[in-house]
Amino acid sequence: GDEVQVGRPASAKMLALHRRVNPAEVVVGWYATSVDGKYISDFTCAIHDFYSQECPMPIHLVVDTSLRESRIGIHSYVCTPNPLLNRVMVQFQEIKVNMATSDAEKIGVDVMVKG
Repeated sequence: GDEVQVGRPASAKMLALHRRVNPAEVVVGWYATSVDGKYISDFTCAIHDFYSQECPMPIHLVVDTSLRESRIGIHSYVCTPNPLLNRVMVQFQEIKVNMATSDAEKIGVDVMVKG
């Protein structure tokens, strides 16, 4: 069956090394890819729980790599308690994505998408 594991010691070590090189950068969330249009999976809560220990309100960023409509779709979510279930369960609320890219980055992505 499918399962997900997040290696806390390995992740902590990689983050410590990254912070030595880029001390001003902080963890704001995590990302995943999707090819089937399914942006929230059975594993989303487990991974989100891991990152909620790294930052107060992690953002879940999903990159849709299916290239439907000849573009890369990007969606982002935050986790909020579900008020109907007395905060026992959570729900992922989609938030707006604003992208800022340099001309070189835009050209590079366009070449990858269009071939």
